[in-house]
Formats: sequence, C-alpha cells, structure tokens
Amino acid sequence: MIKSGIDLLEIKRIESFCKRKNFEKYFLTDLEKQSINKDYGMDAETKIKIVPYATIAGFFVAKEAVAKALGVGFSLGWRYNEIEIRSGEIGEPFVVLYGKMKKRFEDIGGKEISISISHDGGFATAVCVIVG
Repeated sequence: MIKSGIDLLEIKRIESFCKRKNFEKYFLTDLEKQSINKDYGMDAETKIKIVPYATIAGFFVAKEAVAKALGVGFSLGWRYNEIEIRSGEIGEPFVVLYGKMKKRFEDIGGKEISISISHDGGFATAVCVIVG
C-alpha cells in the first residue's frame, strides 16, 4: 500500500491565517512553536519581531499533504495539531502523529511516512508518502 498527498500555498496567505484568534493553539504543536521561536527572534537593526511566514507555510502545507495521504479532512473534525512537523539532525523534516491522526495511520496499515517541504517564488509546497 502506498498513499500520497500534496499541497501548495501562497506564502502571503499564511499571514492572514496567523492573525486569526487562536491560530497557534489550533494549528501548531508546542514543539513547533518552540522551534519557530528558537529560530527566529528580533531583527537586530529594526527591533521588529521576525515572523517566519515561509516556515509556518511549510508546516501548513506539510500537514495538509499528510492529511490528504491519510484520506482525512480538517473540516470533518480532524485536528492540525495532531500532526507535528519536526526537523532531524541535518534539518530533514519528519512527521509525528498524535490522537486520531495516529490511529488513522495505524488503521490504514501505515508503516512509514515521508515528507518533503519546499518554498520558493512566494509559494510553499509539500509532498507526503505513506507506505504500508
């Protein structure tokens, strides 16, 4: 069994998502928030907080790609923060699932999950492959 999912998003759209009430609580895990806060801070020259919209957009498209590969939809009660995007030792992204997403992965016979994320030209994209 092989399942796949892909997603694409214009990075500037993520800025409006980020300004929504409870966006971080609904969308990001605690570890993802820590990763963003660790990697980005204040611009030394302007003293303005740097918001890593490309990174957040990468998380967003990765979670969408994973959900598509799992065959689930967020509008049906599935939760974004049950999919966590982490970085390995050399920066390679990998996925950790929780709750209903983890159960769905197990129910479809998932054994391995792979994710690839990229952003360029104002867009972020991700591809997910699940092998069982």
